[in-house]
Amino acid sequence: MISPSIFRQYDIRGRVGTELDNDTAAQITAAFCAHIHDNGRHTLIVGRDNRASSLQFRDIVVKVCLENGIDVVDIGAFL
Repeated sequence: MISPSIFRQYDIRGRVGTELDNDTAAQITAAFCAHIHDNGRHTLIVGRDNRASSLQFRDIVVKVCLENGIDVVDIGAFL
């Protein structure tokens, strides 16, 4: 079950491995893909920071988006 405490006004924050893991990232991404489709959109821009977990979560987000028919533009890392 996803902890509601990770959802903030403008982002999602939690401890990697406990509050945020691969399954949580996939579930949140799938829900967001449904929202994107519901609003007639078909593309998502993905960016990341330089934390150790960012590449892992980027890979999950891209995979789930593509599986759900969402095109992805990866703009890379913000340093």
